[in-house]
Amino acid sequence: MDRPSTLVDRLIHHANAAPQSCAVASQHGSLSYAELAERVMAETRRLREAGVAENCVVGLSCDEDLPHLVLCLAVTHLRATSCTVASYESLEQQRKVLEKTGATVVVGTNGHVENITRSEAATADPMLHAEPGAKLLFSTSGTTGEPKIVVHRDAGLVAQAHRHVDAGERFACRASMEHNFVKRHRLYCVAQGATNVFLNAAPETLVAQYRSLGLTTLHLSSFQARELLGVPGVDALRDLRLKLGGSHVPAALRELLRARVTENLQCGYGTTETGAIAFTDPLLLEWHGAGP
Repeated sequence: MDRPSTLVDRLIHHANAAPQSCAVASQHGSLSYAELAERVMAETRRLREAGVAENCVVGLSCDEDLPHLVLCLAVTHLRATSCTVASYESLEQQRKVLEKTGATVVVGTNGHVENITRSEAATADPMLHAEPGAKLLFSTSGTTGEPKIVVHRDAGLVAQAHRHVDAGERFACRASMEHNFVKRHRLYCVAQGATNVFLNAAPETLVAQYRSLGLTTLHLSSFQARELLGVPGVDALRDLRLKLGGSHVPAALRELLRARVTENLQCGYGTTETGAIAFTDPLLLEWHGAGP
């Protein structure tokens, strides 16, 4: 029997098949798949009562990971469209994203739902909404500095998930869900029935969190990987699966990470539009053809 093809249907499937399986883990506690599904259903009802419907485009102005995950899944379950309004961007850039996506509603961290007037959404590209159904919009500036909107469907993210996350993994990123590649991986975890591990931001606590939260996989940018080399006791992470992406990873950095952190190192290359295109083999000590 084929597994469900949408994010929330996958969530419900995992909640029914293994209700006590860990969906979210952090230093503040954990949520089972049954508990996460319950939260998403409750948020879905609340948003529906607030007027969010299938034809809405919802800006998620939420810099807390777990609430952002729940909101994103709830909006998707309503067959509405969501986009991130990142807190680290300027107010002007946030405004441009809302205009480009045609957002009609903004939902904040506290759950407050604010409607946007039609005139503010008038510059949206109609091609973004040419087809019905739930979509997730990702903003990327590329080389222009102006927001460019990339469309992903929840079924497309589900179809990619097995390439990125295994069902038994306890997966973490150092960045927040407001970042495109992090949001995709958090949703991949839900699709696969893996555990989303939300880390404390302080790098010096990483080794302690690795042990206490049972972390198996850590996804970092190239810049964050350089920081990792200076973390006290980093040699304790020898069993960790370390994934790098988001930018070019020089050969010298890969060699240092294998020597000082873990040999289980994997680099991925892709785009916001396509997701990952290629991965290195973690069993290869040298990766040829990638440049210096």
